[in-house]
Amino acid sequence: MSKAARKAAATPSRPLQFRDFAECAHWLRHGVFAIVRGRETSPNNTQWLARGTGFLSNKGRMVTAAHIFKDPNNPHPLGQHQDSDNYYLLRNDHEGEGFAFVFKLTLNQTLFLDQPTDTAVIYLPDNFYGAGGVVHNRSSSFFRVATHRLSIGTDVGVFGYPLIQLEFENRDVTKPKIGDVILRVDRGVINAGFDIPNVGRIYEFTMSFNPGNSGGPIVDIRTGRFISIVKGYRPVTIDVVEKDVPQGLQVKAYSEKSYLEPRTATYSQGVGTVSTAAFLAQHGIVP
Repeated sequence: MSKAARKAAATPSRPLQFRDFAECAHWLRHGVFAIVRGRETSPNNTQWLARGTGFLSNKGRMVTAAHIFKDPNNPHPLGQHQDSDNYYLLRNDHEGEGFAFVFKLTLNQTLFLDQPTDTAVIYLPDNFYGAGGVVHNRSSSFFRVATHRLSIGTDVGVFGYPLIQLEFENRDVTKPKIGDVILRVDRGVINAGFDIPNVGRIYEFTMSFNPGNSGGPIVDIRTGRFISIVKGYRPVTIDVVEKDVPQGLQVKAYSEKSYLEPRTATYSQGVGTVSTAAFLAQHGIVP
């Protein structure tokens, strides 16, 4: 047996099912990346802004949320992709192994959006996976897709890079501080599922989503297959409480003695892959 064959035989293969979320996260965390956009604001200055999370799915493909690139709720230019933008993909997988890759995306050539379902597919260049005999990302570190409906109560997990701010060593944009980019996970269940016209199946989850989670994979913990992509959250006012205004504020700046404070419930949401399967299949992402 050759040395390469012995090494392959000694390397454990990824299970088709997982015992628990810890095992699921152990195998899948290498395929999750922070997406940070760089836009030149002046000849000597580039603004770097964390946009969300993306994850590998099949060779050469990354899946994320469309609103990372074209946000219908933010008409400001900063909420919209430009082909001149640079993007950093960064990974810090809790093993001291960091990775950073910078490249450009061209709409409808290497970046494809399905805005009704808030889904995006990125085409990755070959050197993302390795160059010169050095492997940067394992081609096996990808998320398989589930294309069937799941029941409420299904155990699910989410991966993402929320609340990050990219900084550089000595302001050198080729040296990002990857140690400040931290992968976070959470687990919960599907607590609701319903259909919306022209969108499809929506799931709600008992997990908290934060800025930066957008585009991250939501997986069936048992199989590790992604069943949805983080879209955002829906706040619902459930009560209004009257509160007293602090006495000092009444005297200096406020004429009323009380104010109304709403109490809200927040529902974390994502579009189910049962409704995004056709778009994903167009780009070679199939079960």
